Amino acid sequence: MNNTPENNNRSYQDYHLNGTSARPQGQFRAERTPSRQPAGQPSSGAQVNRQPQQNTVQRQRPAPLPQSQPQSQPRRPLNDEERRRLEAARMVQNGGRSAEEEFRRRRQEQQILGAAQPQANPQRRVQIVNPGAPQNRQQTAAQTRVRKKKSIRINVGAVLFVLLIAGVIGVSMHQIQKNEEAPDLPDSNLTAGIGDSTENTDFLPDEETLPEEILPEGTETPDSAENPDASGTETADSQPQETPADVNLTLYDTVTVSNATLDEGDLILVNYEHSYADTDTISLANVYNQRTSGVKVSSTAINLTGETLKALDNLLFGLTADTGNNDLIIVSGHRTVAEQQKIYDDYVVSNGPEYAKAYVADAGYSEHHTGLACDLSFFTDDGYMIPIADHDFGYWIGDNCMKYGFIRRYPEDKVDITKIAYEAWHFRYIGIPHAYACTALGLCLEEYIAELKNYTAETRLLHIKPDGTAVPVELSALPVEGSGWLTYYAPMTEGENTEIKLLRGEAYRNYELSGNNADGYIVTVTLD
Repeated sequence: MNNTPENNNRSYQDYHLNGTSARPQGQFRAERTPSRQPAGQPSSGAQVNRQPQQNTVQRQRPAPLPQSQPQSQPRRPLNDEERRRLEAARMVQNGGRSAEEEFRRRRQEQQILGAAQPQANPQRRVQIVNPGAPQNRQQTAAQTRVRKKKSIRINVGAVLFVLLIAGVIGVSMHQIQKNEEAPDLPDSNLTAGIGDSTENTDFLPDEETLPEEILPEGTETPDSAENPDASGTETADSQPQETPADVNLTLYDTVTVSNATLDEGDLILVNYEHSYADTDTISLANVYNQRTSGVKVSSTAINLTGETLKALDNLLFGLTADTGNNDLIIVSGHRTVAEQQKIYDDYVVSNGPEYAKAYVADAGYSEHHTGLACDLSFFTDDGYMIPIADHDFGYWIGDNCMKYGFIRRYPEDKVDITKIAYEAWHFRYIGIPHAYACTALGLCLEEYIAELKNYTAETRLLHIKPDGTAVPVELSALPVEGSGWLTYYAPMTEGENTEIKLLRGEAYRNYELSGNNADGYIVTVTLD
């Protein structure tokens, strides 16, 4: 607009409140926008002060004079009547205060504002052009009063801004002092406070500035993602925690077996529900020709699997060592399907079908087809056959057979499960660790095969100790300290083959696999 240097050079004459001229002041150059008024119309102090305020902080100024008019005109001094009217108008404007009282009040407010903010209104920059030059005495009294009045006007917005800044600084200092004096909180309380509090949230640290120990679980710090260990060396604490799935990947290898081997092994289940198809093709050892102990035989045609015959020899050695008796005799071993059918028919003829059904399995469903089962008795040197239950040392067989891998297959209290009447003489070889576990857990073979399904490579293992006890082992507890055996179940998968997980490591290199003749495989690891 017209806010140029040539339009801002105006002279002002200061007057006292009584209208007399004051001492000339220096000439100033004020950067301000002049009031607008119609060209050619002289301005008077009374007219300026009668303009309505309309709730404005700064009243309108006279419009700049045309370039052809002089920049200032001489004004006559106010007479008494004009001064009285002007003073009355000012008192009405100032709430009944006189000009001197209003001047002192505003001067005091200006001093307070100057102390809080030396330059409250940066746009009112005043520069002394010539301090020694005489003041233009042609300046009007009205212009002089307007200039003096505006020089002491308080910028209300600036005051409010200063008070607001002071309040914010005060609250900040109070919060900082309060945080320094507050005791350390537990991590859980601090985390809850960050998430739940609705006060002073501007002063709470964000997640990037929180200490690592109170960050939410799973949160990576900026350095941890790019530099796991600042020293360049991985530590045990920097390793990721292993989950059960990770354990399986790191602790196990796999082996593939054909599903045709499901009925092979010492732990196959043969009963009224599960037949045995390989009875006429399995590899067998003749007891009479290949025995190493003094076990007696009722026929030279009795056969067992090689492992079963070896266990039977060891059982007789133990019996003789503990009791001095060597009268143990094997009455029956492996049977073909035809032999089993003949025995069943003979029982039906001699004792009736109910008796035969209670004591003789159907052909194809007998444990004698496996070569893992045998019927035992005592035969004295005098030629007497004495049943196990009636012999003086018959108890020893039942109490110690598990040490050699045998179990009494048809216990008296499991008839409802086995569907076979109590046979004190019928023993089945399943291997030493499983005979221990089966006896310790008080289970028959059907129950034990079902129990092993609770132990898998994805859940937990069964630790069978040398003292005959059996305890579960969680995957996180591997490797197991001590000796004994670890065993678990691997379900058969559809198709021709099944992949079985095997424990990885030198300590688990000795393992055996056995099908259960039903739905899966059993892994047995011998611990060194």
